[in-house]
Amino acid sequence: MRSRRKRLLGVALLITSVPLTLSSIALGWSFDGADPPDSQCLRGPAPDAGGPFYEATRVTGEVSFLPLGVHCTYDVDGDNFGPQTIHHYNGPATAGLIISLLAFGSGGLLVLVRT
Repeated sequence: MRSRRKRLLGVALLITSVPLTLSSIALGWSFDGADPPDSQCLRGPAPDAGGPFYEATRVTGEVSFLPLGVHCTYDVDGDNFGPQTIHHYNGPATAGLIISLLAFGSGGLLVLVRT
């Protein structure tokens, strides 16, 4: 009976870790809405140097996994600066991801394996 309880606990921890992990990733990849990174970067703050940042600016956005966040790169032809990247990291979402993966995922797997 004790082995069955451990397995049920392990399965419950694994089932709990999936939505926590997915929600942490979704929250970590948004700093200005739920749009794709390129659209978020268009509304985000522009770099202090370079520019002027108007219609001719090439803006690209990429997601990062650890730490969770969005990298926005701004490039303007004709300025004295090269492409400039601003990092929008999300610390709480990264902490949530790590906790959900380590505590729930690993703990659940260990409980399942040990039984």
